[in-house]
Amino acid sequence: MSGEESHNAKRKREENSWKGSSESSNSIGNQTVSPFETNIPDFTLPPPDPRLSYIHSESEISKILQLEGKVKELEEKLNSVTKERDHLNKEVGRLGGNLKVVSNQFRSFLEQVERAETETLREDTTHDDSMDEIAVTDNNSSISNPIPIDPNSVDMPSNFVGKSTTNSRLEYNFLTKLSGELILQIFGYLSKRDILEMASACKEWTEIIYNTPHLWRRLEWRDICATKRNLESILEMLNTLYYFRWLHELDFGFKSQKSVTIEEAHHFHSKEIQKLSKCLSVRCKWIRVFKICAARLYDATMKSVVNSCPNVEYLCFESGKKTLFTDHGLGYLVSLENLKGVSLPSSEHYSDRGISRLIKKQGESMTSFEFYFLPGIHQTFTDNAVKFISQYCPNLTAITIHGHGGLTEKSLEYLSKGCIHLTSIDLSRSPSLLTEISLSNIASSCRLEVVNLSNCLLNDAKLTSFAKHSHGTLRKLNISKNPSLTDDSIDKLALNSPKLKELKISLCLLISNTSAMSIKDHCPEIKLVDAKGTLMTEDAWDSLECVEL
Repeated sequence: MSGEESHNAKRKREENSWKGSSESSNSIGNQTVSPFETNIPDFTLPPPDPRLSYIHSESEISKILQLEGKVKELEEKLNSVTKERDHLNKEVGRLGGNLKVVSNQFRSFLEQVERAETETLREDTTHDDSMDEIAVTDNNSSISNPIPIDPNSVDMPSNFVGKSTTNSRLEYNFLTKLSGELILQIFGYLSKRDILEMASACKEWTEIIYNTPHLWRRLEWRDICATKRNLESILEMLNTLYYFRWLHELDFGFKSQKSVTIEEAHHFHSKEIQKLSKCLSVRCKWIRVFKICAARLYDATMKSVVNSCPNVEYLCFESGKKTLFTDHGLGYLVSLENLKGVSLPSSEHYSDRGISRLIKKQGESMTSFEFYFLPGIHQTFTDNAVKFISQYCPNLTAITIHGHGGLTEKSLEYLSKGCIHLTSIDLSRSPSLLTEISLSNIASSCRLEVVNLSNCLLNDAKLTSFAKHSHGTLRKLNISKNPSLTDDSIDKLALNSPKLKELKISLCLLISNTSAMSIKDHCPEIKLVDAKGTLMTEDAWDSLECVEL
């Protein structure tokens, strides 16, 4: 019994311990875990979310909800934009398909037109032959009373044009019956690109166009490059169109590009010029004038141009940037036997030696020199180079020295003594050349017609000296950007220039309506006056429409 009592006492103690533990039992959710469930492992609550630790008020919660609403709105807008994009892509694809269909129809239409033209030409030739045979038989026949024929039952020849005809065949043949003078007048209203396309229409137009060189033998940048203005399009045109082999003048200068300044024009790099020169050597062997804007002009570039254009007479290199050609590059120009004019950009690597080497070989045939210099570049071109030009170029008619600040009045003295046939001179932005004595010498020794003295710090004394010693042959004068000039010098200029047709006096701040009256009185042939930035008014010119104020 003692064993059973001890066993019961032990059991009671365990029950009491279980009751105490039940009061402090762990809870998971709504379920209470009892120590009787010995198979369930111990479980602890997860730590709180750190993202929610900063929320302490309802205002912050409302801000979060507002942001969520804005995010939803942006998502909706993004979905609508994507839908519109997909719709536009479908429309573009549909239009591209329509464009292909239209282009194919246009090509088929052109083929039909070509076939119709060939058929008309064949019918015309066969009809002319048949009419000749009929005429011969009629002359040899001895019928005295011919049978009357109804005019409505007779098939009229294809080249006959009546007043009520609307057939395209007849209109085409009617144009071929025009005289060459009328066709030339019509072609005068077309661009050169269109004229070259018209040259392949028929044999008559081909002969008329090719026998009129002024219509097409001078092509510019805009004539060749209608839409794509890069080297690839130029090479494509030169390689595909056969009539480029008869070109005489090719102008890629900044003026042909309709650029206001040379810095804004498209410049060709050295490798591009070499590719273009190779194409010219094959397709355009008869180039006489070649002008191009070069970004980096090296000796190798000049060599490639000289080798590709052996018959060139005027070679013009333009650049608004620093070039790197040397005296060695100028030496390649010596091999051009027909060279008559050269235009060189600014470079600090060529000197008087290169100029003397060129003019000693080509001096007698040279008629034009153009030298352009950029500010801030050291120039090795001195008065001695101008002296060589005056000694070896007696037939020189035009010279340009633009932007050189290191030359002296000796250069004008050399030109006045050695180049008496000068008719055009450009000394813009070269004020050190101009003095009263030098201007009077060059005006008295040469019959100048075109003069550019813009931005040269001219005053009344210098312009008066030039005007008094001129021979009255001046036609174009540019003295703009000289703010020291007054009405007195303009009055004397107009008095001594009766043939003046073009005058540019823009930014001459002291010129007033008094100059306008003297120009009207003494210059009856005046056609253009650029007076922007002056004190002139429209009332001073009355009915003249040539004034730009």
